[in-house]
Amino acid sequence: MAEANEKAMIELRDYQKKAIDDVFEYICNKNGNPVVIAPTGSGKSILIAEIIQRSLKWWPGTRILMLTHQKELIEQDMDKLKKIAPELDMGVYSASLKSKDASHDVTFASIQSICKNKDDKFNVVLVDECHLINNNESGNYRSYLGMLNCRVIGFTATPYRLGQGMIVGDDTIFDHYIETIGILDMQKRGYLSRLSSKTTATTLDVNGVGKLSGEFKQGELDRKVNTLDTNEAVVEELSRYITNEGIKHMIVFCTSVDHAYSIKSLLNEKGVPTVCVEGAMDKATREKAIEEFTSGKAVCATNVNVLSIGFDYPEIDCVVMLRPTLSTALYVQQAGRGLRIAPNKERCLLLDFAENVKRHGPIGMLSAIPKGKTKGGEGVPPMKTCPECLELLLASASVCPTCGHVFPKHKKEFRLFLGDVNGDEETAHIVENWTWMTKTSKKGFLMWIVTYKTQVITSDEGESMVKEYLVIDDNASYFARKKAFERMKELSLVAKLDYNQFIREDKSIDFESWGKAIAKSEMPAALVTIKDGDFTRITATFSNEEIQTGMRQEFEENELMEQTKRRITGDIE
Repeated sequence: MAEANEKAMIELRDYQKKAIDDVFEYICNKNGNPVVIAPTGSGKSILIAEIIQRSLKWWPGTRILMLTHQKELIEQDMDKLKKIAPELDMGVYSASLKSKDASHDVTFASIQSICKNKDDKFNVVLVDECHLINNNESGNYRSYLGMLNCRVIGFTATPYRLGQGMIVGDDTIFDHYIETIGILDMQKRGYLSRLSSKTTATTLDVNGVGKLSGEFKQGELDRKVNTLDTNEAVVEELSRYITNEGIKHMIVFCTSVDHAYSIKSLLNEKGVPTVCVEGAMDKATREKAIEEFTSGKAVCATNVNVLSIGFDYPEIDCVVMLRPTLSTALYVQQAGRGLRIAPNKERCLLLDFAENVKRHGPIGMLSAIPKGKTKGGEGVPPMKTCPECLELLLASASVCPTCGHVFPKHKKEFRLFLGDVNGDEETAHIVENWTWMTKTSKKGFLMWIVTYKTQVITSDEGESMVKEYLVIDDNASYFARKKAFERMKELSLVAKLDYNQFIREDKSIDFESWGKAIAKSEMPAALVTIKDGDFTRITATFSNEEIQTGMRQEFEENELMEQTKRRITGDIE
């Protein structure tokens, strides 16, 4: 009776219904393998249970394998299916759960155990945390799934693999994305808690740490960050936050087991009850440690990566990152432990000593999601710190969401300058003409290439060519599209063109039409550039009217006027 009542209480959300419909539409009409992108807290286990239940109802006799890599996930997924459809015939094939039974309609299995079983046949395989499947033809997953030769449906919150890129492609198992809902949308709708990222006084230095397969070398990383002085500084800061913020459930991600035990010991010495959860623990010891944490007997739980997947405890109100990582997936998994909502929980504090937020971007607006092989941290947006509460924010933020601090607006200024411009300063140009052309990038995105022919007025360079690349593809990353939109607004103002007419009803932007229209409008009279690494970046664009207004400043001495070169700049942070 209790199971039946709980079953009745589970009601699918709108995005869950759509995702399930999209899965069946794709596998019925297309001969492929979709992957469902389901962020933390979006109900991935519910999606899996519903798809299994409907498959068995619509196609009697179907044999389904629910495959993953961790016993906690097996237990979690199976428990959810029992609540939704307790009448189904299901079993477990996992050495760690002491059962190797694949004779049921639904088998929940670990890849490490069942890959050795070559006899059983399945019609459909569902893979939880499917980003662990290699993009190339290697590993247990690829070997076993290749032998089965059946339909595969993947589920993950992070559809990319470190050093290999997105998990949908020509050589991968999967060939289609099915999206559910984004983290920001879930936060707006009250399904997830807000993460409040703070700039910490102590930061972990990774200078000199080598990389292997796209990630920091484990041994070198641990030797670099796991030192007594650093650990004591970190714990001192953590104890202050626990006291001042009233933290009740803090989870700490460390670089090694030794690191986790060191932080635990120092916290206990500070009077902060702390447990350590590590992979080598037997089941009883691990469950006891977790029970102490969830019951409130221990305020803090340290670990390496044991609690980053399959540990869903909504009351976590502080996530601490002591493990620098180049893996966006690992960063999202660890930060996601604090996203679930709970009574009296307004937000979750994210103390990022490892600077992973700066490395990958805020969890709801990731900018380092690779489309192919990538270096960690590429394309990360500029960040800034709130001077009042130390909240870590995007540089574009005008108001701090935590304390309400309003950042001052910086208007464009025109000024004259004396002397030469060095490589670190801005360069002003008079625009003679410009050309617009579209091109497809190496990553397959459509973009405008705007080429300005200019005269440099802040040095003796003379003629120059300045190019900017504006991605205009709806499938591109958020930050690529945001950059194009910001330039769209600025260029439209210069050209006296209303950019609002190019915003569609669904709030997307018709970049192609806008580019064609603005290319025919009044071009900028001047622009300012700055060297940004190996690239030249445009920092400001001015109309002729702005130049005439801003350059009415005169010098009293003609000799000084002759020695002075005019400079136009946008003093914008």
